Amino acid sequence: MEEEQDLPEFWFQFSAATKKQEFSVLRDYLELYARSEHAFIAVSPILSPKLHADLATVTFAGDHHDDLKTGIQPFVAMDGSEEYRAAAMDLARSYGLLYERDHGVSLSDLAQLKVSKELRSYPSTFYDLDRSLGLFGNLLGAVLGNVHPLTVAYRPFWDSFRKRYQTRLITEIDGRKFIKAVHILRSVQLQCYDWFEAKRTRTPPDTPNFQTIWKQIGLNSYNLPTLPPSLYFQVYPKANLIRPPPADQASKTPSLASTEDASTTSTISTLTGVTGATGPTGLLSRTTTPRAGAMVVNENPDPHLVSLIPFNKKLKDIMGNTQSPSTDTGETICLSYHAKGGCFTNCRRKSTHGITLSLAEKGRVENYIADRLTKMEP
Repeated sequence: MEEEQDLPEFWFQFSAATKKQEFSVLRDYLELYARSEHAFIAVSPILSPKLHADLATVTFAGDHHDDLKTGIQPFVAMDGSEEYRAAAMDLARSYGLLYERDHGVSLSDLAQLKVSKELRSYPSTFYDLDRSLGLFGNLLGAVLGNVHPLTVAYRPFWDSFRKRYQTRLITEIDGRKFIKAVHILRSVQLQCYDWFEAKRTRTPPDTPNFQTIWKQIGLNSYNLPTLPPSLYFQVYPKANLIRPPPADQASKTPSLASTEDASTTSTISTLTGVTGATGPTGLLSRTTTPRAGAMVVNENPDPHLVSLIPFNKKLKDIMGNTQSPSTDTGETICLSYHAKGGCFTNCRRKSTHGITLSLAEKGRVENYIADRLTKMEP
């Protein structure tokens, strides 16, 4: 905003309020905006103690782009499931009552409320994404105003999401599950951070073009943004290294595991420190199956190759007993890594993980998958 008169009404009410009234003024204004004609959805963002503190100190962005708890960005506005929303609302209500007391909020109060460990539930479904994006729109409009560049850029992004890309996103997020809801929030968050960072460094900011997110998804050219480690391991829980088996299982007589080839044994023993560990007699324990390695995620997959695998088909069913195509140097290509978005460290074709396929190699993969799909029973 260039002039004071261009500020939204919220800031005039907020500045005129006493210290005890700040929390209730902000909460009431967020709820009022959610009921207005400019609202994105008819639900108000929950006013957490952290959000209240950020707005009171005019902190619109964190010090680092991986800070997902500070400023005006979608991870602050999201509330996850109904259970988490109810718990967060109860926490905010308790905080509001304490804040409005004559002697304010003490350190013991903050410790009791566990403000530093606020309840969080990251969106995982299309419905969660729809709600989170709408809540963030309401936060933008209420705090920054309807004529702010970020709000102006965000509204067509929201309209396109609701009117044009719903079906595609339901397929991608709830069907194929390659694109996660948090990837969309992360893309929006990074653009907002870049805008605020430009303002903070007194350089002219570029107006965010949020709609490029939908266009890239529509054209199969969307690159998944890098997630902070704390969020990454919640979205991909299997990406953690495996743990050694219980001592009672490790001491059992080797059975089927002893017939595994040397390459598999060496990989497992390297990760677990246990060689030949098995479960019940005659059965492989989870630590010696091919899926026992650490998960490797392809963070920059080829969108065209990924689109070749129907979301309702399993790769192992498509391949059957056949062998996948080879690289130009004769190595067998791991289709799980390049066409499904991830694999495991003890894959027999792990030498092709992380490589960029040539046009000829991509052509062989495409022809192979197309041929196998035509030969599958309907």
